[in-house]
Amino acid sequence: NPRGVAVGGASNDLSRIGGQPIRLLTEFGYRGGVYPVNPKYPQLLGRTCHASLDALPETPDLALIVVNAKLAIRMLEACGRKGVPFAIVFSSGYSEAGDTGVSMQDELSAIARRYDIGLVGPNCQGLISVPNKTYAGFGSAFIYDYVPGPVSMVSQSGGFGFSLMSLAAMDGG
Repeated sequence: NPRGVAVGGASNDLSRIGGQPIRLLTEFGYRGGVYPVNPKYPQLLGRTCHASLDALPETPDLALIVVNAKLAIRMLEACGRKGVPFAIVFSSGYSEAGDTGVSMQDELSAIARRYDIGLVGPNCQGLISVPNKTYAGFGSAFIYDYVPGPVSMVSQSGGFGFSLMSLAAMDGG
């Protein structure tokens, strides 16, 4: 139940991975603060776009990191300095990409441990918290405005997890 969500690597193309979370949080009525972060833009969807995580007016509870693998390491470090307690790293190019990727993933883990950041990812699709309208991700599973219900789910596979979620929603569950 984050009170604020930063989107590091936010995009003005709302169909891209960096644009979808901003659009989804806005469209589905998320009531917390949404903080786009990208030095390229002054505004996105009518929201001030900040040049860096350090420039945010407050510390969000969740940071979505949607930049390339090398930049994601620096961005997670910035989350630690800012005191962000939870982050989702969407970036790929880590352990699935060989020895260099394994080393970078180890660096992400070390940063998360050093700053006590809860970390989902890397190379993930995101998460949805239906009751508070936190649609923090990208892809086809995020197009539905789900009805809150009595079931929670965690899945290692975004494709599998969101397929189950979509099927349950279509069945009224």
